[in-house]
Amino acid sequence: MFLNYGFESILPPNIFIPSLQLAQYVQVITLDNMQRRIDTLLKLEEEREKCKRKFEIYQHWIKIWFDKAKAAGEQFLVGDLVLKWEKQNEENGSHKKFQSLWLGPFQIAEKMGHITYRLQSFDGDLDNYPTNGIILKRFFT
Repeated sequence: MFLNYGFESILPPNIFIPSLQLAQYVQVITLDNMQRRIDTLLKLEEEREKCKRKFEIYQHWIKIWFDKAKAAGEQFLVGDLVLKWEKQNEENGSHKKFQSLWLGPFQIAEKMGHITYRLQSFDGDLDNYPTNGIILKRFFT
């Protein structure tokens, strides 16, 4: 009854209050009816604020879930085998039909940050640049 889906609900006090003042001046509406209308306006504002707080709490929990589950990437340990996404061949036409878009396997040599790793090939060559964990996936032999 009080929600306005898809839009932020805005109370029009400048519409209701002048009409109340006019009705009081003309004395068409009794004081009880005017008080009931004012109480309804106040209740609408309270319900709107309550819904807004609930929605903010909901958004906060969704953000926590997303940051933990999706955006953080998979956590790897030193010594894990991983494949690395090859960004150069990602676009259509820049790779052949059966060419793999994953490089590797590599071994995690060092964990540098929360999801930043230094990779090492099986030849013992260490990558010069750190790699973000979002472009890595676990390799199973």
